[in-house]
Amino acid sequence: MNQPGIPRCPVDGTLISPGPTYHHIGTSQTAIQNAIKWMDSADLVLVIGSNGYYDRVNTQVPMIQINPEPTEFDRQATLNIRATADEVLKDYVN
Repeated sequence: MNQPGIPRCPVDGTLISPGPTYHHIGTSQTAIQNAIKWMDSADLVLVIGSNGYYDRVNTQVPMIQINPEPTEFDRQATLNIRATADEVLKDYVN
């Protein structure tokens, strides 16, 4: 994003975090509510590179985790892929 200044969401103007978000710090309430709604209605959950500290995962649907290291999601995941996101997704994402 080699742009000057602090990046902001073009939709609601909230800050875009350049790194991980910890416990919803700096995340708008609208974004949090949307994420909860999407998670509750998901047919499949993809967890990519997360450490596993998230408590709103729909446990009633299959979960695929992509992470080279063990996480809190290991027991819950239907499939654990021990690799980096770059290794797994390189042929699917431009």
